[in-house]
Amino acid sequence: MLLVVLPLLAALCAQDGAAPPSTERAALEAGLARARSELRCAALDSLPRQAPVDVLPLLQKSLSDPDERVRCATLHALGKLDSPQALDALLSDAPTRLVALRGHRRERVALLRALGQHGDPRALRALTTDAHADYDVHVLRTRILAIARVRSRDSIDALIALGRALPFAEEQQVMLEWRLALRVLTGRVGGRTVAEWSRWWAEARATFAVSHELPELQASDRSRWLDFWSDEETP
Repeated sequence: MLLVVLPLLAALCAQDGAAPPSTERAALEAGLARARSELRCAALDSLPRQAPVDVLPLLQKSLSDPDERVRCATLHALGKLDSPQALDALLSDAPTRLVALRGHRRERVALLRALGQHGDPRALRALTTDAHADYDVHVLRTRILAIARVRSRDSIDALIALGRALPFAEEQQVMLEWRLALRVLTGRVGGRTVAEWSRWWAEARATFAVSHELPELQASDRSRWLDFWSDEETP
């Protein structure tokens, strides 16, 4: 059926003077039209990292799908797409969406993860939005490790501020991820508590430069970092 539809779409677009839709868009549109949510998810999951930008309107529409699993699959697709426009689509309403998703762990995690996947400084404001309104441990861990994908001093500022504001119980639950995030950004092994890292950063911030590349890490830290981003081609 798709082989029949594509030539027809191309002919119509040619008559209007517009470029024909890509094969990826046509396949995604067909998949998202399916009644069963698992088939819509499958269409989203099969979208390649290098998909053309003409799929983005379909993805933005899919963010309003009635099924949470489809919305999460859409966020994952927007996170993995190697395109600045994909991040633009995420950022268009990310702060508002994060607030609206309070208490919705799965989708909130999916949004934070998708924002972090791009590693773009523009995502940092959204990644720190509503940080103290939801101390769900899964949300916190994702937020912390997503911030660490943005390699800047502002990310270290954000992590230090987040660590200092956490209640004691929540701090203990995410301390492994919090220290890992700082090691990923700084390459520094020392510092086991929020207070120790805070003192170091107060002294080092003025002259410290975050490298563009992932620093050398202990084997356990590197493994945990890569495991978290296991569906990525993380360096």
